Amino acid sequence: MSERLPDKFDRVHIDGDILIYGICSACEYCARFDEDLDVVFCNLNEAMGMAEATMAKYEAMTKGKLTIHFTGSGNFRKDLYPEYKAHRKKVRKPAGFKALKEMLDQKYHCMTENGIEADDLIGLCHTRDAHRGLTSVIISTDKDFKTIPGWIYNPDHDAFTFVKPDEADRNWLLQTLTGDKADGYPGLEGVGPVTAAKILKQGTWQEVEDAFVNNGFTAEFAVNQARMARILRMDEYDWDSRKVRLWQPVKN
Repeated sequence: MSERLPDKFDRVHIDGDILIYGICSACEYCARFDEDLDVVFCNLNEAMGMAEATMAKYEAMTKGKLTIHFTGSGNFRKDLYPEYKAHRKKVRKPAGFKALKEMLDQKYHCMTENGIEADDLIGLCHTRDAHRGLTSVIISTDKDFKTIPGWIYNPDHDAFTFVKPDEADRNWLLQTLTGDKADGYPGLEGVGPVTAAKILKQGTWQEVEDAFVNNGFTAEFAVNQARMARILRMDEYDWDSRKVRLWQPVKN
């Protein structure tokens, strides 16, 4: 993979969950019928117009084949750690979320895979593209994509970033240690980014496992947290059986 920004990309992988969440939130309105009845709704024509303008911008900017990725039903991480995103059940999606997703599916190339998240689907396709020698870019504001090697475009910052393979692996190990409160898995309790960086002197799995064990946790729990933090990469999903191939540590 080259660190020089290419003139064009072969493949462009868009985080559809974040895309439509932001658009529907911007196009959500509340109508008051009387003092006891407020109705929240989405202006779908406005939302679709925003989505089309965004897609046109991405196509002109990258000159590549666009794919929008969405999270499917079910989630393998909830089987690994039942508290994963449990708190989000109380938070509703913005009005129009499902409808806009269906409208985009009619016009653009979209992908959804049950049992895994949009992040995983993007990680699988993005790393497979790199293996095939294709230039590929992820479009998302999600910081977790720094655990995947290759190009990322962050719309909030209007900036491209290239993540080297060793940087991606280190970022994933750091995420394993710190956990993610927003997603509801703890990592190593009490460890923040500064402490995690001190633990990873060499950037090895053994350092992560030792940190968990030395703080009273099992090696199995450490592996569990690593799987929670890991966005799937090529060969970590069986497309025939629709089963995740869970990451396994390699012992030296």
